[in-house]
Amino acid sequence: MNISIFFKDVNLEENLKYIHAIASTVLDLGGNVLVDKKYKNYFIGFKLCFFEDTNELIEQSDVAIAFGGDGTILKISKSFAVFSKPVLGINGGKVGFISAFEKSQIDKLKDLIEGNYKIVDRIMLETFLNEKRFLALNDIVLSRNDNSQILDYEIYSKNNKICSYRSDGIIVSTPTGSSAYSLSAGGPIIKETMKCLCITPICAYSLFNKSVILDDEELEIKYFPRKDSTVNISVDGKAFFSYSNEDSLKIKISKINAKFITFNDINSFSINEKFIKNKI
Repeated sequence: MNISIFFKDVNLEENLKYIHAIASTVLDLGGNVLVDKKYKNYFIGFKLCFFEDTNELIEQSDVAIAFGGDGTILKISKSFAVFSKPVLGINGGKVGFISAFEKSQIDKLKDLIEGNYKIVDRIMLETFLNEKRFLALNDIVLSRNDNSQILDYEIYSKNNKICSYRSDGIIVSTPTGSSAYSLSAGGPIIKETMKCLCITPICAYSLFNKSVILDDEELEIKYFPRKDSTVNISVDGKAFFSYSNEDSLKIKISKINAKFITFNDINSFSINEKFIKNKI
């Protein structure tokens, strides 16, 4: 089995012992380890396969191990989703909503090599911005600029108006993203394997505006900035675009799914309980 390892540069020296342990465990169990060539100096003495081209690295991988926080795992899972390949997340951060196990449980990699796991598909969102397609595993967010006033939004599905908000912004999240920004804005936690969208307003100017959950595959969001106002659009908190005119944004459930490796049934609600108890 060809297993690639991905990790974040931040705190690399601190986490290197865990990354080395992952590589050593895979090698000892008879697997091959693939790593980006820029990290070659961190693996002196290891018999690994190094690649300069990321796409080639992904194509040669059967499975990816993403070590780090949810952001790192999210980024790698999106890249591998395009190639329809699974990702195993090992939590090197705090909460670990989308990781399979903790960095102290590296011995569980034996189950990976022996094939004692299952692959769970999670939906992603798709939108087009500036003629480029973007995939979101967590959410797509529309929000006002820091210098802008509150905005009006209308949500449509199949040309039917679903709801409207006057708010600082709108979060359209997947079930995976329901435990991220949407949760902090008052949205519900949704079982990660469901196929649905969650719309949550940000600081709505109303006592009664709540989240809406839809199973429709395509939404159109119309937004109406006031004079001199702009709308910022972000995808998984990374890609940012700014619009100043009245316009609309179409968001749909993508045909591409992110594939996660798990060894048992994931319970988002128990993870959230840990989140609350530890006040992370």
